[in-house]
Amino acid sequence: MLRILWFIILIGLIVFASLWVAQHPGTVEINWFGLEVSLSTGIALLLLLVFTIVVIFVFSLLRGLWRSPGSLMKAYRNNKRSRGYKALTLGMVAVAAGDPEEAKKQSKKADVLLNEPPLTMLLQAQAAQLNGDEDAARKYFILMLENKETAFLGLRGLTNQAIKKGDHEEALKLAYKAKKLRPESKWVFEQLHLLEANEGHYSEALEALQEAQSRKLLPKAESKHKQAVVLTQIALEKEKAGDLEFALNRAGKAVSRDPDLVAAQLVQSRLFVATNRHRKAVSSIEKAWKRRPHPDFVPIYMEARKVEAPMERYKAGEKLFALNPDDPVTLVAKAEAALAADLWGEARFCLDEALANKPSEKAYRLLADVEKAEGGSVEAITAYLEKAASVPQESIWICKTCSEPHEDWQMQCNSCGNLDSLKWRAEVLVQQPIKLLSADGPEVIVVEAETAKTSPS
Repeated sequence: MLRILWFIILIGLIVFASLWVAQHPGTVEINWFGLEVSLSTGIALLLLLVFTIVVIFVFSLLRGLWRSPGSLMKAYRNNKRSRGYKALTLGMVAVAAGDPEEAKKQSKKADVLLNEPPLTMLLQAQAAQLNGDEDAARKYFILMLENKETAFLGLRGLTNQAIKKGDHEEALKLAYKAKKLRPESKWVFEQLHLLEANEGHYSEALEALQEAQSRKLLPKAESKHKQAVVLTQIALEKEKAGDLEFALNRAGKAVSRDPDLVAAQLVQSRLFVATNRHRKAVSSIEKAWKRRPHPDFVPIYMEARKVEAPMERYKAGEKLFALNPDDPVTLVAKAEAALAADLWGEARFCLDEALANKPSEKAYRLLADVEKAEGGSVEAITAYLEKAASVPQESIWICKTCSEPHEDWQMQCNSCGNLDSLKWRAEVLVQQPIKLLSADGPEVIVVEAETAKTSPS
């Protein structure tokens, strides 16, 4: 709109000038080298305008010819740069797609076309890694340290290489250097947490998580859970060392950060009993049972209640079981207590209820024990044991990453080394023998179940 307005104003000025010249006639005389020319004012102005336009045109043409070599070079450079960026993009796509040959080809092409090492060194390093040439990748990562723009990426690449080789000490040094360059990087604190924990430096791992939380690099819930896991491991280590008070302090902090972390609750309740805080043990277990029952709470609870006789244990457990009566864990635990107290009918009722909700190896084995206690046939007992061998085993800690079973909770999997990967009551089948009492008395193996581990739930 503004351009149209200016055009209208320009036309108006030209018309006004033309009218003004027409209303004020005159002549222009030119005497040049004996040549005399007399022109009207209008014609003289028109010729002057034409002459000006011709001069401008000629000047522009000559300037264009003068500048054409530079313009051509600029166009060539722009085209070369454009092709270089295209090669860089295609190389990154090839790295993401896992195509080592294409990545190597495009990285070389980008390096030649762009001639800007900071832009291409990362691609060259990744292409080298895809081709299995870790030495070449390391050289590129080291070269990246010389440039401020790429130094952090170089440290990150070297750190990952050190981790891959299992050199956690070197990886830690590099991660702390990366922290100095980028103290606001979430990756840095994640690596510090993992590396310090892998080295058994649990206090340092906890500090890394706390600093990440203070910098708001991790979601609050995730940060608190990870801190609770580390605190629980610290409590376990201190418990083994005999420093029960310090262990209890750390277990309490773990529970406060993540009340749903069963491992922390188990350690805390066990330490309450070990330090003669029986009422606190009972209270903490009852709160935990209401949220999420766990069979390992039962023996700790009975010890805290100071009951030993089977019937006393059953009666003491009734208060605990009533807090979450319909959970399969509660029903199996109650059945076990009832069986020990010779309350076979109650035990069978609880087990039938539990199996109706979720079949489990322990429930079928207890049913076999009930059947045996009531004088049932060998065939009936065997049937229950065969069912026990074909359903998930309940009482087990298992790694959700590699499905490796563990007897007790710990922060790190013994098999794959992953942190915070052990979960309770995973859906896993294990190779286990089926045993029963023969009519003559001795225990014999009748069948061995061949079952495979599956992914945890």
